[in-house]
Amino acid sequence: LITALTWGIVGLFFSALTGRTVRATILSYSLLLLATVGSVFVTIVWGVVRQAEPPRVLLLLNPFSAMASVMAQALPNTGLPLGIPFAALAGEWALLRGAAQAPPGNFRSTWHYTAALYIALSITLYLISTQLVKPVRRWHVGRAGAAVVLACLLLFGAGGYVLFRPLAAEIQALPTPVPPPADVIVVPAAPVPPPPPPIPTPTPAVPTPLPTTEEESP
Repeated sequence: LITALTWGIVGLFFSALTGRTVRATILSYSLLLLATVGSVFVTIVWGVVRQAEPPRVLLLLNPFSAMASVMAQALPNTGLPLGIPFAALAGEWALLRGAAQAPPGNFRSTWHYTAALYIALSITLYLISTQLVKPVRRWHVGRAGAAVVLACLLLFGAGGYVLFRPLAAEIQALPTPVPPPADVIVVPAAPVPPPPPPIPTPTPAVPTPLPTTEEESP
């Protein structure tokens, strides 16, 4: 219901913006294609290039990821791994790591974020569309309109802080790729020759004194 309402308002917004049915249809389907196929493509490229788990932020606008998140919760990884493909499409790596039975306390399903973003996007585009269809005084909102806009901003800010703070902590906790160690070429050291044996020093011979004989003088 939220997905149908949001993308219907997206088409209404482009229709009010362009004033042409064909242009509005092309823009609406292009944005939908970017949110579905484009987000999955970027997620796959991110994971391949960085060799790490991509953040779920890349899949939050994908309606198929939100529906896969619901299916992953309905089919936990008990017995047959039925929920693994849905958890992968939803980007819920915590479930793939075996945390389906006891997910962390700050863990929220992907469809929670998608629903919140779709509601905020629907309200914003609807308010803009109401101004685009005015024939005169297009952006004159008045006091009532300003109060509505201010209330929406406060609601978006408070809700975004409460809802997306765990997601920000989850992104910071994602494992970063560790570069492989560089090939270090170890050059063997040249063998050190053993020291030469000490040369014995000859002991000087002490001359033996000759016996003296007393000779008579003539």
